[in-house]
Amino acid sequence: MSRDTAKLFWNAFLGDDFSSITTSLDLIEAGMDIRVTPPAVSKVVSRAFEYARQKPAEFTLANTLKRKGYQANTPNVVAFTHLFQAIHDFASKHSSSPERLVHDKQDEFRKTLAETYEQFGNIIWHDPMDGSFPDASLAKYQLAQFEMPSSKDNAGLQATDLLLWVAQRSPRGEALTALKARLKTKTDDFMLSRRMSELIVHVNLLRNERQRGRDSP
Repeated sequence: MSRDTAKLFWNAFLGDDFSSITTSLDLIEAGMDIRVTPPAVSKVVSRAFEYARQKPAEFTLANTLKRKGYQANTPNVVAFTHLFQAIHDFASKHSSSPERLVHDKQDEFRKTLAETYEQFGNIIWHDPMDGSFPDASLAKYQLAQFEMPSSKDNAGLQATDLLLWVAQRSPRGEALTALKARLKTKTDDFMLSRRMSELIVHVNLLRNERQRGRDSP
């Protein structure tokens, strides 16, 4: 999906606006280059979209919430695979293999996340951005060590929690309104922020340096 199509889809999905979801499906189909897309892939996508058009209620949040066994806290596979790709893109750009992948502690699906990372974390997607189907390869370096500490014990996770808290709140005071507006100018709702990641790493490095200074005689 292009960024505009992604924005249209996610806003429509969160608002149970299926007419806009259908529009996003039309845009995706129109952007696919069937000349270079494997026939089997094109067939699966077309049939999936047609099924969605015929049974729109099954793809709304309102319907999902009614399902037996629904849990609000479930692994976000889309976000996790985007995180994998961001790691590989960074490694390629800076010729530096990743060392650690830190995710907030999640007792309810810790095993699922670990297994997903182990099985799919080394896949690198190569999107030609011309509507054709992406190619894929396997990373030649070892996967980064996967850790799931509590946010109480990790400065980077604490910063992430704070930013998410601000982003998700409806401001009732001037201070939070100003902070949220400032945060909005530094973030993009549809991609991982490279600059914010650098700041989090920098803060964590400073914290470690201070700790070493206290421990030294």
